[in-house]
Amino acid sequence: MLAQTGKLELPPLQEVMGVLERYFDSYGRYMPLFDKGSFMKMTVDWYSEDGRKELISWAAINLVLAMTSRIVDDVPIEEPKLAQCISNVQSVTTELMAWSGDILGLQVLLGMVILFQGTTNPQLAIVLIGSAIRLAQSMGLPSTRASDDPDESAQLRRVFWIAYILDKDLALRAKAPYTQFDAETDLELPEQCGDDDMGILESCTGTIRFNYLRARSELAIIQGKVHNFLYSRTAQRLSQEQRAETKVRIEQLLSKWRSALPQELLRSDKLFQDFSTISVHLVMNMYNRYLECLYRIHGTFAFDETWIDRVRRYLSPAVIPTGDAGIDGRINQKEISSLPSAWSDCVEHSRLGLELSAFGRETEYSTW
Repeated sequence: MLAQTGKLELPPLQEVMGVLERYFDSYGRYMPLFDKGSFMKMTVDWYSEDGRKELISWAAINLVLAMTSRIVDDVPIEEPKLAQCISNVQSVTTELMAWSGDILGLQVLLGMVILFQGTTNPQLAIVLIGSAIRLAQSMGLPSTRASDDPDESAQLRRVFWIAYILDKDLALRAKAPYTQFDAETDLELPEQCGDDDMGILESCTGTIRFNYLRARSELAIIQGKVHNFLYSRTAQRLSQEQRAETKVRIEQLLSKWRSALPQELLRSDKLFQDFSTISVHLVMNMYNRYLECLYRIHGTFAFDETWIDRVRRYLSPAVIPTGDAGIDGRINQKEISSLPSAWSDCVEHSRLGLELSAFGRETEYSTW
């Protein structure tokens, strides 16, 4: 049976609380969109007989139920119960965008973005993130002066950086301008070692600790630079030499970011052995965003003469002789120009990406 209040329906409290515990013990720890304590209290209050059945609270509970099913349990988005939760949240989108009493409406919008960016058609996520960023800006989240309370300030920072990450992800994916500019925020990156362990991935043995939220925030900053390099009006006016210099600087930033990761995360065998399933999927998605940056900046130079010459040589009989039966002979390596200096790095990065993707979910499309 469902607990009914007018048109607002939710599963029984005991069932909901069990789902919330699983959410906050897994995905909710690594992408801390909500504060567990305040969310649990809000949920209990919503079910209480004398509690107010707030529409935004109802939407937030539906959202976390949907995120747990989709992200933690890997339920297809078309599954009826999951689809109903998502439909419930979508039904109050207008109210969410206009909500200014606290950041709950913003948090629900960002949760919707997370859900929809993993579908075959991420257009809704692209539209929603613009609205979410504007709402965050109107609330002053990009500023250190957003709150004087330390705990509230920490939560506001986390929500801002999650919004920032999603904004840069979707802008690069859509080849469209992002909404939050770096010059319009004075917030520091998430703390490397916070007291509350929010955003921290930890190995099953406890020997490896990694601040996932900070690493994603750092990568998002680089994603913004990649976007500017490829798609901004200013970049289109750069000379070939200036574009080449910019590409090198971005490569250096990406290399520095990757080298700062724990080496265990860059070995699929160690990753699968030492980390939980949800941690592996988070690292996989993060690494795919890193690879996306690499292939996008190099895609601009796909018609490099060295590469074209190397490919053309494979058409020459001097490189691959053809026998009487039409069967290709052995490749004459002496007639082929040497591989680019970064070829081994390219192979290493791509191999890890493929190994991680092989572990991916059949229902997850955000890889692409």
